[in-house]
Amino acid sequence: MSPVSKAKLASNARYREKQEFIQLRVGAGERARYKAAAEQLGVSVNQLFINAVEQFIADNLAEPLNNED
Repeated sequence: MSPVSKAKLASNARYREKQEFIQLRVGAGERARYKAAAEQLGVSVNQLFINAVEQFIADNLAEPLNNED
């Protein structure tokens, strides 16, 4: 395995600075269920949850939320 270049490390650091981390806890066995559903839908587990939250917000709020909130 070749070493990672300084440019790649810097690029990764810039990317991580633009991201936020949310951790979820789910019941035993649920992770596998969510992973299987995501695979069937052709998305990552992360995207599965993002889609679900965005749809829940759209369905339940009269006014859409601004990304800056």
